Amino acid sequence: MHNKTSRRSRQNGGSRIPYKILTALIFCLSAGSFSLVNAQTKAPGQAAKIVSKGIINGAAISLPKPQYPASSVKGSAVVKVQVTIDEAGNVIYAKAISGPAALRRPSEKDALQAKFQPTIQDGGPLKVSGVISYNFGVHNYEHEVVALGLGMVFNLPAMIAGDEDFFDNETLAGMIKDVPVIAKELAPLHLIKGQTPEDKAQTIASVAAKVEAKLTGTLAWQYAVGKKIAPVMAELIRAAKDENYRLDESSLRTELLDLKEFLKTAPADFPTPILDKLKEFAEPGDKEHPDPENDLKTIMSKFLELFDTILPGGK
Repeated sequence: MHNKTSRRSRQNGGSRIPYKILTALIFCLSAGSFSLVNAQTKAPGQAAKIVSKGIINGAAISLPKPQYPASSVKGSAVVKVQVTIDEAGNVIYAKAISGPAALRRPSEKDALQAKFQPTIQDGGPLKVSGVISYNFGVHNYEHEVVALGLGMVFNLPAMIAGDEDFFDNETLAGMIKDVPVIAKELAPLHLIKGQTPEDKAQTIASVAAKVEAKLTGTLAWQYAVGKKIAPVMAELIRAAKDENYRLDESSLRTELLDLKEFLKTAPADFPTPILDKLKEFAEPGDKEHPDPENDLKTIMSKFLELFDTILPGGK
């Protein structure tokens, strides 16, 4: 995971916090039993499951971006490619399902060259069905919502428990560049590598308290949003790791309704496309008759859509 994220951060010169959050969450979910299994196909002499994961850009080890003539399309465009990934993480099928005709063929061609982490469930690898989203000329909001990402990370340490280098020097430098006002407060994270889990959690908690106290205005609002999303994600991770876990439906609904109300106070300068996706993420809280399994799938799907909007195409 670290090699992938650090390689991409060098290409963009930023903090990569939203991207790392997404890949860390996918790591937590793929290690557990909660999966969006929606199809089964039988091969001669055996049964094989295909796991559907929605937008899967964030799970890619390598994701070539199609090259196209500037005259092929005017303005921005999005091409979505339905893919099937084999047990080794190779794309064995790719078919564009939306987007300008001129961009579909090159998108399919490069989707077949992508490489993903193998998906493991019940001790064995599985095939995966998903969608690669290629965004041409679409705005990247990553550096505008770093505080939102920090609010999630600092209040959901389980997300980064499996990544020793989550706060590597490169990522920290990017965070400070994007939010220089908290440079001093972030400094202790340089010491986190090699710490025991207990010391690591203590360091993160201490940094989180200082960062939250220092942020003001839009940055403080963003951090609060991330903090409100964290317990929802915690439920998702618990369900992933324990198939017998009983979802606290009342608590989950309360968290989502609280988030929905808080989003009404969004600062005027907060990006509208991100705000719209956040509102969609909170929608399951309005349901009069919760359906735990499908609600979790919806939440995960909306989470992936949110980060695909923040970081188009996982670039």
